[in-house]
Amino acid sequence: MDVLVTGGLGYIGSALVPQLLERDAVDGVTVFDDQSTGSPRTLFGIGLSEAPLSIAEGDVREYGAV
Repeated sequence: MDVLVTGGLGYIGSALVPQLLERDAVDGVTVFDDQSTGSPRTLFGIGLSEAPLSIAEGDVREYGAV
């Protein structure tokens, strides 16, 4: 399954994403965040080059962004 994590660059999201990537049932993770308080650097060190992870910038409050 593919998983979408909104706010994935924040405190909870950056702890959740590595745990999701370790699960066999998860094929890929997409992080959707407006990057106003978080940065993709929070996910460094989890093996991004090998992980099925993508990061999209946007705001869930904007219609059509997701």
